[in-house]
Amino acid sequence: MKSYTISNNASQISIDTSTVYIDEPEKIINSLASFKQAIHAVQSEIQSPVGMVFGSALSMAASCTQGLFDVACPGGGRSPTSLFILTIAESGERKTSTDAKFMRIVSDFEQEKNDGICLEPAAHKVEYDVWKSQRKAYQKLLDSAVDQGNEASILNHKTKLLAHYEKEPRTTPALRIIFEDTTMSALLESLANTSPNAVLNSSEGGILFERANLGFLLRANKVWDGGDVFVDRSSKPSYTVRNARLTISAMIQKKTFEHALKRKESGARSSGFFARFLVTEPDSTQGTRFSNFAPTQESQKTKNQEYIDWLRNRALELLHESLETDGQPRKLVHFSPAAAKVWKNFYNEVESALAQNGVLSDIKDFASKISNNMSRIAAVLHCFCGLKGDISAETAQFSADLCKVYIAEFKKLFGFKDPIAIAHSNATRVYEFLCKNHQKWKYYGFPKSWLLRHGPYGCRSSIELDTALGILESKNLVRVERQHGGRSSCSVILNTTGFNGQISIPKLSPPMEDVWNSLLQSKTPNISLIQLRI
Repeated sequence: MKSYTISNNASQISIDTSTVYIDEPEKIINSLASFKQAIHAVQSEIQSPVGMVFGSALSMAASCTQGLFDVACPGGGRSPTSLFILTIAESGERKTSTDAKFMRIVSDFEQEKNDGICLEPAAHKVEYDVWKSQRKAYQKLLDSAVDQGNEASILNHKTKLLAHYEKEPRTTPALRIIFEDTTMSALLESLANTSPNAVLNSSEGGILFERANLGFLLRANKVWDGGDVFVDRSSKPSYTVRNARLTISAMIQKKTFEHALKRKESGARSSGFFARFLVTEPDSTQGTRFSNFAPTQESQKTKNQEYIDWLRNRALELLHESLETDGQPRKLVHFSPAAAKVWKNFYNEVESALAQNGVLSDIKDFASKISNNMSRIAAVLHCFCGLKGDISAETAQFSADLCKVYIAEFKKLFGFKDPIAIAHSNATRVYEFLCKNHQKWKYYGFPKSWLLRHGPYGCRSSIELDTALGILESKNLVRVERQHGGRSSCSVILNTTGFNGQISIPKLSPPMEDVWNSLLQSKTPNISLIQLRI
């Protein structure tokens, strides 16, 4: 069994990762447990990082519920249930496969609804040509009456022409839910004229952020808030986007993400755009995704597929309902008194961390919106899972724990970088890497040149690696033996005990992948911000 203990002066929490999920029900029902099991099933199949799977699952769930429900926030006000989610991962992390597993449900639904009207453009063109010829005939009659000065005839032909204009053939607009390679102008026009619910989805988010100028960002912010967007145009009719809902689900590579941050003309951070995002940069699973096919696992694979089928069926049910009720007011979901108490505790914990020198004082923009995001996630899960009545305390607590993990992820990316903390974090990562690979080099030690090429990301420069090894040497966890041939000609040897070469890895805090996994257990760990060491 593998477990990690995170301690501080006030409290202690243990996260057991020996099993991802326990107490699996015999029958699949609409429940939060089924949603967790479906995430676990997809992750087991694709073997992508758990945080990435969570992001895609939440995006899909928000896409299906945003057109049907709003949430009454315990802090006051009515909020959409749309979510902005961004996953940062390198090539090879199976971003596209993970995203397709969820978003293909929505795109397949869209395609199915549009198949019935795919032949209409040709038929419409013929009808329009007939209508246009008739209009010309009415126009000639009206012109002739005007030339003759016959008022009665003018009135008669004018009435007929007016009635004819009202019969202008119109095409059935194609259903648009998912947008990828689009402009904000095209997206807003669709929200105004076709459907008020949309998903901006991209497994290669560089396309999205390349087009994200300040106008794009500010309008996206307003739609996230649930506000109206007024579009004034000089050459075409102006229009207003009212009561629209937009979910953004994007995956992006690290370098592209960093480039987007540096673009001064974008203002992605200063405009509050990134503050609305739930961002994660999950630990890589490359090197651990071994084939696990075995005849004895067939029953588990069948069970996993049943949960994936449940997820798909539930999503389609909500999408059909959303289409049928298009134009009707959205239902308002409330927190139960117990759930509202969970929300209040979460809000107060975040608020206290915003004080000067508090752990969230360097990411105030994000922290100021996380309570609203917590309300949205709770409503999305409550509605997607088909739960009755008001949002329960269990769903609220799970949403709060999930948001705390997203806080830790955002802090890791955007927060103040303490050089000492970074050095110790790198030392922990290097030591974990050495322990996982010790069988390969246990007799000769790890060549430093090999570590510089294959070691953990962020520790592949001589300065970073030397600093990390220095910390490990000071703790008597490793020793570095210098060889002839220069500074890089040395071996790193683990200080093991016993003759079996088994390594015990000390953990100051759990790896984020294990924290993500802990959210899939039957009972969530009720994580605190201090315990995440952010």
